[in-house]
Amino acid sequence: MGKQKSMEAPSSSSLRWTDRMDKFFIDALMNEVVLGNRVDGSFTSHAYDNIVKECSEKMKLPLTKDHLKNRLKTIKKNFNEVFDLFGASGWGWNEVTAMFEYEDEVWDSLLQRKPEAKKWKNTPFPHFNLLAKLLSKDRATGDESGTAKEKRVHMTPTITESSDKSEGTMEGKMGDSKDSADSKKGKKRKATEDIFREEISIIKQGLDNVAQALREGNEVIEKGRPQVYTTQEVFEELSRMELDPITRRKAYRFLNAKQMRVRELFGLPPEERMVYLMEMMINE
Repeated sequence: MGKQKSMEAPSSSSLRWTDRMDKFFIDALMNEVVLGNRVDGSFTSHAYDNIVKECSEKMKLPLTKDHLKNRLKTIKKNFNEVFDLFGASGWGWNEVTAMFEYEDEVWDSLLQRKPEAKKWKNTPFPHFNLLAKLLSKDRATGDESGTAKEKRVHMTPTITESSDKSEGTMEGKMGDSKDSADSKKGKKRKATEDIFREEISIIKQGLDNVAQALREGNEVIEKGRPQVYTTQEVFEELSRMELDPITRRKAYRFLNAKQMRVRELFGLPPEERMVYLMEMMINE
């Protein structure tokens, strides 16, 4: 028998991405950001190696870097379009329907100004919140799939800002180059710290909610739970009554035999307890 043929990678045109596949992909991208494998808005080769491996295993498909780069290019294009239309204008994004929602008159006004928004009125855009965390800060750097020349153009404003501080000297430019590199490293660290801080905040909020629910539950339990009196409290109460030692010992055994008797007795005003105790012992 011949050897079983290994699964061939699908062509980019034949590969159909689903929302579930996109979620795997976006999660993998976010993880690489946390690991520091995105530099100047572009994912490193090492990042793509990790993502190819992770997504291929989860999706059960022999994916390649080209598959992922092409998909990211499409995701960025759609995100930029959606973000420009809705991201900064206070529109509500419904996580359940994965669509932007507002009154019809607001939609009508938007469509008059931007007819291209029509397709998003009834078209879901899943994972918008995740993509906003991943892509909104890097939109100024352009599409990472662009050419090296395009990337240099996108980087020019950053270099120009550094050059303005150098007062035109060569020493200043060299110093600013170092400052720029340090600044990029600082931004990468800050982006990673921001993601960690946000995730920790979400976890903390969840733990706070659980703790609050436990506290409220314990309060309800405590309110509904009958009070239990100790034998010492029973003896101290009997000692305050004018009882002879024999009667006091009998009353002590009688009350401690059933907590219900103790609660019944302690529910009365102190001045009525002795008479009620005698009545209970006689009628028992």
